Amino acid sequence: MDADQSERIRGLFVSALGREGAGRAAFVAEACAGDPALEEEVASLLAAHDEAPDFVEILERSRSIERDLAQGTNRPPYEPEPDLPFDRLGEFRLIRRIGEGGMGVVYLAVQESLNRQVALKLIRPERMGLLEVEARFKREAEAIAELRHPSIVTVIGSGKEKGVRYFAMELVSGQGLDAVLREASSRQEKVPLPTVLKWIHEIALALESAHRAEIIHRDVKPSNIQITTDGRAMLMDFGVARLGKLSTMTLTGQFRGTPHYASPEQVRAKRHEIDARTDIYSLGVTLYEAVAGRVPFEGETSEQVLQQIREVEPVAPRRLNPSVVPGLNTVILKAMEKDLGNRYQTMSAFGGDLQRIINGELPLARTPGLISWVWKRARKNPPLSAAALAIAFLVILVPWLIVLKEKEKREIAVRAGIEIDGQREIADERYARIIRLSDVKRLADLEAEAKSRALWPARPDRIPDLEAWLQRADELLNRLDSHRALLDTLRQEAMSSGPWVFDETELQWWHDTLAGLVVGLEAFSGEDGIEQSVEERLAFAATVQEESIDRYREEWNRALLSIADRRECPQYEGLVIEPRIGFVPLGRDPDSGLWEFAHLQTGAIPERGADGKLALTEETGLVFVLIPGGTFDMGAVRPSEDEPPGSPNRDPEARPDDGPVHQATLEPFYISKYEMTQGQWLRFTGENPSHYGLQHSLGGNQHTLLHPVERVSWEDCDRVLYRLGLRLPAEAEWEFAARAGTATVWWTGNDSHSLQGAANLCDAFFKSHGGPSSLHYEERLDDGYTSHAPVGSFRPNPFGLHDVHGNLWEWCRNSYARYDGTSSDDSASGLWVVRGGSWFDLACMSRSANRGANGPGSRNNVLGLRPAATL
Repeated sequence: MDADQSERIRGLFVSALGREGAGRAAFVAEACAGDPALEEEVASLLAAHDEAPDFVEILERSRSIERDLAQGTNRPPYEPEPDLPFDRLGEFRLIRRIGEGGMGVVYLAVQESLNRQVALKLIRPERMGLLEVEARFKREAEAIAELRHPSIVTVIGSGKEKGVRYFAMELVSGQGLDAVLREASSRQEKVPLPTVLKWIHEIALALESAHRAEIIHRDVKPSNIQITTDGRAMLMDFGVARLGKLSTMTLTGQFRGTPHYASPEQVRAKRHEIDARTDIYSLGVTLYEAVAGRVPFEGETSEQVLQQIREVEPVAPRRLNPSVVPGLNTVILKAMEKDLGNRYQTMSAFGGDLQRIINGELPLARTPGLISWVWKRARKNPPLSAAALAIAFLVILVPWLIVLKEKEKREIAVRAGIEIDGQREIADERYARIIRLSDVKRLADLEAEAKSRALWPARPDRIPDLEAWLQRADELLNRLDSHRALLDTLRQEAMSSGPWVFDETELQWWHDTLAGLVVGLEAFSGEDGIEQSVEERLAFAATVQEESIDRYREEWNRALLSIADRRECPQYEGLVIEPRIGFVPLGRDPDSGLWEFAHLQTGAIPERGADGKLALTEETGLVFVLIPGGTFDMGAVRPSEDEPPGSPNRDPEARPDDGPVHQATLEPFYISKYEMTQGQWLRFTGENPSHYGLQHSLGGNQHTLLHPVERVSWEDCDRVLYRLGLRLPAEAEWEFAARAGTATVWWTGNDSHSLQGAANLCDAFFKSHGGPSSLHYEERLDDGYTSHAPVGSFRPNPFGLHDVHGNLWEWCRNSYARYDGTSSDDSASGLWVVRGGSWFDLACMSRSANRGANGPGSRNNVLGLRPAATL
């Protein structure tokens, strides 16, 4: 950016500051007409100014420091800004102010003992000496220091010096969720729903950790959630947190929190009601705002907002954003229930339902029934007709009154100690029938828990949870024979059988519910039932340490020493790793020199032939390559006069979204040597969703379980890989692994003919074996296949990875967006990245830098996956 452009941006920014609300937006739009980039730059400065009024000065100063460093001057890298209240506090040297709140000010500081940047929080100068403020400030430091969670900022140190209390935290780079939502709104967009759910789920897990430590945050809101530069959500600012149930820091009548996100009990100043459910409400409001595009309650004054929180039911978020699925709608509204008893009772329950939504499953929360609906309507509109209440009474309450009636009969008979006409036996029997039907709910809960992430992956730390689940399942199944006997007895009273018909509605309801329970329990405990699945999971978790590490201790020792040896494995630069449970070392690939590992849970361990190559069968499990970390140039742009075709990352067919070329730095990671096969997916999930499965034979090629699995959605892959302890690769990881150190269009070179023998594409063989005449073909290539080929059929890249070009598109774990952050017609929200091209595509679609996108629920026969794992 040149000086003139910088000065123009600054001038427009200063002029816009003098305007408010819509007038400011109109001024910026008019002044920047015809220059979207200029308008976005000014808008971002204004948004940053709203967060920190000294933003421009800080920005200018940081740019000045960067320029000086780039020019090699001798100015220190951390130059303090003028007029700081203190030069240093303890071992922390203050640099500049980076944020503030009602109680404290946050400074960028340097911890001199370790020469690292930290965030140093101090009490605001005008509030120093106030006992309550000091106590709250100290409590915040204690609250954060007590917690250990990846989504909660870490306290590095604290103290009091020069009469000032302070504490230092890790410096988290990124921006607040409020800024993220504001930026999306300014573009008339919403943050992609999967991304929002991921962030809110991460915060739910963080709050669950806090609640276990008896810490209530009490000020959960978007501005207290930081979205880091690598896309994680972090919970910030425990300034009004309450520690323990006996805390007396907040007196009755005092309101803590931000009005729009305050819970009804906070608004009512009911101190004794404030507990973990208060944070659940506030996180629910945050999720509501993120998906609906506005807060649930708005008003011109704080009092108007607080009154709505007390008295008005929120508009369903689904009405404001039709893309909100019904299950998520229910979850949000349950988190925001005004009645504490109707709200989620624990953050674990709330987080569990969020995870179910992420997994594409139904939440345990259910839409409120008729009585709840009528009661809420009656509270809003007292003259509600008596008829509506009467209907609700008949439809919902009568069955429960029957239960109470039978219970009363039983208790009267017991108290009287008599058995007139068998009254006691009748009461006992019929009451027992109803009570036992609570097993319907127990069965549903066990099934939902077994499918949730709570009992995955199958590793040793899951053993206690798996054993507890099986114990509850055994207790339930022990009552199956009793349920069968009751069902048989009940059927003796039926008017007809197959279908069973009763003359009493009550008996019909008992029979149908009990029959469904018996069928459900039989399926639950039968062959291939859920109970067997959990037993197998437990057996694997109990033996995986022995089977993957203890049995292969010698191989692991050799692998660890080899990887750390700079002479033997220079690619790893002395990398030190630990044995990974569930992996078995296979030795180094003879060509790439990289270490490879078998994944036990997906199949058999392959053997190396005399040539050092792996011999694959339909039973072979996943094979992972340990990829060294490093920095590389990601993306591609079209050639220019300065950098003609053949220059690094210059691609004649590059699209705008393939660039700009930028550096990406990666830690070492594991990625599958091959695309995941149909056999591997089938063994673990029990199903093969592929269109071109075993029943297909095309172009003289019979499909086998060594062919890659396809017709799997992003959601399918995310769910299955999580259960395996794996994940999809990040987009940068995928391109780094696919390029394998090259900067050409394909890893094979810059000419598409170089792909011969290395990729399965839409080629001459496909055309001559029934390919549609409407397609374009790579006439110079002949790969011998008319659909996807068995994995490993073509030569690998320098990292030893097969089929990174062609065969199947491969899902990545990133949502689709331009590298430079600008919007694009091709980057609609809600899409996820796919890479690599397929057998149905031309070579240009398989370029190393080419980016595709699909909806997370998309399934088609050219789309599969290549699993990855964190080191």
